[in-house]
Amino acid sequence: MSDLKYNSYARFLKNKFGCKIKKISIDGGFTCPNKDGTKGKGGCIFCNELSYTPIPSVKDNIVQSIQNQITSDKYRYIAYFQTNTNTYSSKDDLTKKYDSALSASPLIIGLNIGTRCDCFQDYVLDIIAEYAKKTYLTIDIGIESIYDQTLKTINRGHDYNSVVDTLNILNNLKKSRNINFDVCGHIIIGFPWETKNNWILYANEINKLPIDHLKINNLQVVKNTKLAEMYNEKPFNLLSSDEYIEFTANFLSYLSPKIVIQRLTSHCPKDLLLYPKWSISKFNFHEKLYVYMEKNNLFQGSKVEGALR
Repeated sequence: MSDLKYNSYARFLKNKFGCKIKKISIDGGFTCPNKDGTKGKGGCIFCNELSYTPIPSVKDNIVQSIQNQITSDKYRYIAYFQTNTNTYSSKDDLTKKYDSALSASPLIIGLNIGTRCDCFQDYVLDIIAEYAKKTYLTIDIGIESIYDQTLKTINRGHDYNSVVDTLNILNNLKKSRNINFDVCGHIIIGFPWETKNNWILYANEINKLPIDHLKINNLQVVKNTKLAEMYNEKPFNLLSSDEYIEFTANFLSYLSPKIVIQRLTSHCPKDLLLYPKWSISKFNFHEKLYVYMEKNNLFQGSKVEGALR
């Protein structure tokens, strides 16, 4: 019900395709420049790739992985290359894997490619332009934070200006090649060294960016991560369910209503999530969010000057 208060991804897809769309998560066998030494070692401090890798993972057979996850022919599906950095490979390897995903089933109507801002070589831009003409394409980019000190602390391997530059390059690619694809940014809310005022400023900054969609993730402490080590050594405050609901409602009110909201909370398997435990229950969160926004007369863009619902 809470999606009546914001520009929800489910409604966006239903309006675009006329039917219910599901995502199929794929492990394409890619790595990350922040893990293999190109940009850094160990990856981001919050990252455990098992927390977002499809189970069971079939790295060596993308077609089989997709077919295993198709549950009904009454749906259509987007193949989501989610694990690690999915533009970080050779041109031949990328096109082979993307083609495998598209050919896995006639029910596949699009590709969603998750990546980083520092993995867009010229041949990658050419590939994006090619596939934007073939299928419904979304490029996911981890923004994570708009603050350079946070990006440094989490061992991200790039600064915020690098994100902005890449988003502008993708926007110019759309215009110069006369193509269309969606760009989705990811942010994480709840780093203990940032404040509530810092988080609200995210909305003002994101409104300036050439993105179409947004995923908002609450900070989670996941097993076998550097962040978990930091928490165990010196526990820090994490947002409670009520605090995060209040933040999300107010954040959305400052966010442009044109931006499609793909996600409002983080996802993690129960056996890997250490804290906060409340984020396991998504339904309960969305129900409470709607009640809060209704009570306070809030909706996406309600505090943006000149915005229309």
